[in-house]
Amino acid sequence: MKEQGISYIELVVVMSVIGILTVALGFEYYNWGKKFAAEKIIKELYTDMMHARMMAVTRGLDYYVVLSESAYSVVEDTNDSGKKDAGDMTLPDFPKQLEDFIIWNNSGNEVTFDKRGIMPKWRTIHIASTEADYNCIAVSTTRVIMGQYIDNKCKPK
Repeated sequence: MKEQGISYIELVVVMSVIGILTVALGFEYYNWGKKFAAEKIIKELYTDMMHARMMAVTRGLDYYVVLSESAYSVVEDTNDSGKKDAGDMTLPDFPKQLEDFIIWNNSGNEVTFDKRGIMPKWRTIHIASTEADYNCIAVSTTRVIMGQYIDNKCKPK
């Protein structure tokens, strides 16, 4: 007898394999999306910090990146007082809201860049819960580096 078409068993097997692959890819996509969102936050914060540092050097004013758990702002020391006060100006487009929480070390919630682009206190800033390739920023006196937060340290990639 000539067979034409597919049997019911073959159809069930193929549909089962497609279903299993769909579920597996769905979970992988969800994890990928969380990692992408964390990297986007870190890269945007890194870009804004580097911009604030560049503006401090070119304009000869102090700049502050003010952190909170779910947002951050860049502030210019417009009155040249050497400290963040009421006479300072928050740059346009700030504060920027974050999709995830950030955590930082040391006391205070500011990253200060002086007129030479130097930061007096080191900081490590990282995303609260993620395994992304880039999920932290290490700010030392003269460098700002993105990396991966492992063992309570921001290790460059």
